Amino acid sequence: CSGGVVCDEAVAEICDNGIDDDGDDLVDCDDADCDKAPNCNESGTPVNDECDAAVSVAAGIVAFTTESATTSEVVLPKACTSFGSTTIHNDIWFEWTATCDGVATISLCPSEGGDADFDTRLAVWSGACGGLEIVACNDDDCAQARSRVEFPVLCGETYLIQLGAYFEDEVGSGDLAIECVGGGCGG
Repeated sequence: CSGGVVCDEAVAEICDNGIDDDGDDLVDCDDADCDKAPNCNESGTPVNDECDAAVSVAAGIVAFTTESATTSEVVLPKACTSFGSTTIHNDIWFEWTATCDGVATISLCPSEGGDADFDTRLAVWSGACGGLEIVACNDDDCAQARSRVEFPVLCGETYLIQLGAYFEDEVGSGDLAIECVGGGCGG
């Protein structure tokens, strides 16, 4: 804008309010800005509902929801059995590449910046979706049935994070905290 005219700042489309927030004459899921919104996925499931659709994330705090997620066919190894169960129910997937040579912590514990409103389970995998190798797994490492894993990492290696519920009928939302402590890449 010029000539002393004040322009409105760009407004993002809110994908579930029935309003054309960004002024492009497209509302909610009809707007391309909402293509990756969980409520706009034609199947109704989150876009990262399966391993092969894992969403790339960086270290820090990652907001998530498992609402409408399905249970993947991936079975945890015997070492990850918790109270007789080797299943992570209503799970979603993230892909994270280590930014250090050291130790990664992936946590839903409030003391580390994570949180969830349901009883969680976590698994971290290496390899491709058709040939996953378990790296770490946990059920209930911290208060209120929240999960946390800690594992050695190599800079540039990619890991798949599977997050879901212990109980078959539970879904919810929260914040996943990802931290990498150690020597930086390229050093």
